[in-house]
This record gives sequence, structure tokens and C-alpha cells, in this order.
Amino acid sequence: MAAGTGWPNLRAEPGLRRMRVLPGDHDAIVRFGSRTAVAHSTLPLRFASRPGATPRPLSTDLRPYSGGLAPEHTLSSYRIAGRVTGGGSALRFDRARFGVTPARAIGASVRRVGGKALYADVARDTDLLVTPLPTGADVLWQLRSADSPGTLGLDVHGVEAIRLQRGGAARLLRAGRVVGTMA
Repeated sequence: MAAGTGWPNLRAEPGLRRMRVLPGDHDAIVRFGSRTAVAHSTLPLRFASRPGATPRPLSTDLRPYSGGLAPEHTLSSYRIAGRVTGGGSALRFDRARFGVTPARAIGASVRRVGGKALYADVARDTDLLVTPLPTGADVLWQLRSADSPGTLGLDVHGVEAIRLQRGGAARLLRAGRVVGTMA
């Protein structure tokens, strides 16, 4: 579910401080120790989530939301369910109206660990880790032993077709339009 690559969090670097976002919302003046510089981002550093709203800083920080978790303010609106089973979506993209869940999930509750969402024991000796990104989410399996399942999969809900692309990516389609990507 990652529509982009990893997101550099300016606050994560010790001693790096964002001082001011410049007009255009893609550049910021930053201070690192005694040096001042301009940092550039290919994504907006702040944006309005709807027309007429005040632009807010982009943030992938996870917050409690309806029994689960949701990123604070991202370009892609999605929620992470509080509990995952085979019937519902563990990860639900609101505006695009689709979701994914681990195939044959035996049930697991989510908890926030290091800025990520962790479903421990979603399958035998297997955890699911969801990393929030500004444009989506990165979903990773952690296999803890040789007893982990030999085959893992994600069930996709709310799409009509999945079109595989070269290099292993997939496009999720509804009514002939791309509503999401998987890489």
C-alpha cells in the first residue's frame, strides 16, 4: 500500500529544527546546530485537507481514532482498525473507498510501536506492521519462526479488479479507474 518511498521526518534528526515553511509549501528554513539551510520536499510540508481549510503541517504521527489508529494529517486519508480478523479491513482508505486485510487472519489487536501500527500474532508466529506514509501506508510481515505460514496474502475489499504491472506493482481498479496502488 505504499504509493511512495520512505518519508524523511525532519524532527527525527537530533539537533534539526524546522524554523519556517516558505510560500509554496515545499521548502522550509531549517536549523541544524549553528547552521541554517533551506530543505526542499517533493511533497507539500503543509496542505489544506479540504477547500477553504487552513493549511496544516503534514504529519504521519499515529493518533487514536474510533478504536483504532489514524495518521494525523496526510495526503491520503486512511484508518487502521483496532482489531483485525478475516472479515473486515485492517487498513481502510476513506476517500478511495477500499481496504485491505491479511488473508486468513486469526485476529489481533493493534498497538502503536515506534510510530508504527503493530498487529502481533495476526497469524501463527507472524506479525503485521503498518508504517504510515504521507501518500499511503507500507505493510510488512514479520515472520518469527519456521512455523510461520509458508504463504501470506492480503485480501483487497472495494475494488473490481487488480491489474499487475511490470516489476511486481499492482493497480487497484474500480469502474476502470485506478483507486490505489500496491508496490
